[in-house]
Amino acid sequence: MTRRVYPCRNFVRYPVAIFIFILLLVRNVYGLSPNSNNNDGDGSGERNGEETTTRKAKTAVVTLLTTQNYVAGAEVLALSLKRVNATGDRILLWVSPDDDARSDLTPQDLQDLKVAGWDTQIQLTAKDGTLSTCKVTPQMEEQMRSDPVLDGMTRYWGTCSKFAIWTLTEYDAVVYMDADSIALHNFDFVYDDILNGSAVFAAQGTPGCWEDPPDCGEFYSAFMVIKPMPNINEYLHGLSENTANPGGDIFVLNEVIKAWKPLPRYTLVAQSETARPMLYPHDPDARAVDWEQVKVYDFAGPAFNKPWLTYDLQKQTGDKYSHPHFQKVIPDSMAYHTYMQPQYFWNEHYDEVLKLKHQKKNDEL
Repeated sequence: MTRRVYPCRNFVRYPVAIFIFILLLVRNVYGLSPNSNNNDGDGSGERNGEETTTRKAKTAVVTLLTTQNYVAGAEVLALSLKRVNATGDRILLWVSPDDDARSDLTPQDLQDLKVAGWDTQIQLTAKDGTLSTCKVTPQMEEQMRSDPVLDGMTRYWGTCSKFAIWTLTEYDAVVYMDADSIALHNFDFVYDDILNGSAVFAAQGTPGCWEDPPDCGEFYSAFMVIKPMPNINEYLHGLSENTANPGGDIFVLNEVIKAWKPLPRYTLVAQSETARPMLYPHDPDARAVDWEQVKVYDFAGPAFNKPWLTYDLQKQTGDKYSHPHFQKVIPDSMAYHTYMQPQYFWNEHYDEVLKLKHQKKNDEL
C-alpha cells in the first residue's frame, strides 16, 4: 500500500471495531437483524427455514462519482462493461453539490452518464446516512495542502461514500468498481462465492498475497464484491463521521474487514503496481503482457496520471507515446507494455464514447 501516511491505529481501536463488525456480519448473514422475522415469510426470502431457490439472483455493478473529474472515466467504464457483457444492473452513486460543496457534478453530467449506460442513479445524502465523507483534522489538511506530494490526497474526501453499496439490499450480490477502472474481460465468476454463501466480501489482494511466503493482509478497494447489509454501512458511516481519515476508504475497510475472500490473481491489476501476467513468463527478456488474463485494470495513482489526462495530452501533442509521468515512452519498452497498452484500451473506448455522444446530439437537433 503506497498511500499510508497516517497510521490507521490512530482512528480505530482494533479489538472493539473488529468484534462489532463480526457481530453485524453474523446478524445479517443468518437473518438475526432486529427487523427480521422468519415466521413472516413473504415469498421473497426464507419460509419455514428453507430458502427460496427459484428466484433468479439479482446482481449489480456499481460505481461512485463525487466530482466532474471522473465523469469521462465512468463513461468509459460503462462502455467497457457493455463490451464484456458483464452481468448486473448498472448503478451510479453520486454526490450533489447541495450535499457537499466539493462536488461539482451537474445535471448535464448525470444525463451524459445515463446515456453512457448508468441507468440507475442514486443520490447519496447525509440525511439518509448514505453520504459518508473521509474527514481530516485541520492540522492534517494544512499538512496536505503545503506538501505537493500529499496535496493529491485531498481528492479522497468522497471515497468513504463507497460504504453505501451495503445499503443496496434489493440485490443478492454487488460488484463495486472505481470510476477510473476499465473492464477488459468478463468477470461474472466473482459473484459465485457471494451467491453460494461461502463469502460476504471478496476483493483483490495487494502484491504481498503472491509473494513466497504470502503476506495477504490487505486488499484493494477499487474492485470489491459484497453481500449488501445495511448495518455494515451504518457502522462504517459512524467510523467516518467520528474519526480522522485522510487516506480514504481503503484504510477504514482494511482495518475493519479482516475476514475476506481473495479473488484470483489478475482479476484486478492496479496501475500503481508493477506485477503483470507475462505472455512468456520463462523468458527473462520478454516484455509482452498477457492482457487476456486481466479482467479489470485500475488506473490507480496520482491525479495527474489519470487516463483522461493522458488521452488529452496525446491528442494535444499528436504523439501516442506522450505520458504525463514518463514524458515520452519508448516503443516496445517495458513501460510501453506495462502502462501504455491499458491506456490505448482506454483511448479506444473513449473515442467510441465521444462518437456516441456526438451522434446523440445530432439526433436531438
